[in-house]
Amino acid sequence: MNKSKWLLAIILIAGLMVGGMQLTSSAAKAKAKPKSEVVAGGQNQLKGMEGSVGDWLFNGTTKLKVVSVAYPEAGPKGEKPEEGKKWVVVSVELKNASDMNANYGGSVENLTLVDADGQTIIANRLYKKDNWDETQGDNMILPASGMKGVLFVGVPTDYKPIRLVYQHGASDPVFRVNF
Repeated sequence: MNKSKWLLAIILIAGLMVGGMQLTSSAAKAKAKPKSEVVAGGQNQLKGMEGSVGDWLFNGTTKLKVVSVAYPEAGPKGEKPEEGKKWVVVSVELKNASDMNANYGGSVENLTLVDADGQTIIANRLYKKDNWDETQGDNMILPASGMKGVLFVGVPTDYKPIRLVYQHGASDPVFRVNF
């Protein structure tokens, strides 16, 4: 064989090797994820609504972070819990990510503590951290604003919550925060 044929053969072999590598890497990239790894509705949205203390969670309109969970002996104004009960205080931060005012107060349908056995205790409301008197001020968060709040609940002394379930609005997805 002359030099030009050898050169052509080397170029063809190198081209096939490079092309084969590209096909192999493209095929590896195109493999489907196992069904257990596929998350419907967008990974960021679904995973973003479930987390732990200290995580910022986001449902598309509201950001939530549980800052701490405590069991104080007395309430914010020195009040003692009822007989056979203890206080649970969950400190949170909320941010309004929508373009409309948002109500932070909550209602009996959307603030729930859950224990390891699945028993739930519905909380009354979320209070503004610097204003424990629910009759003062409004319950709104302006667009692109936030607030620090406290969920303050009397629970049976043997009750140990492991999770807060919070639905900010009637049509909003639910946040689940593990303690």
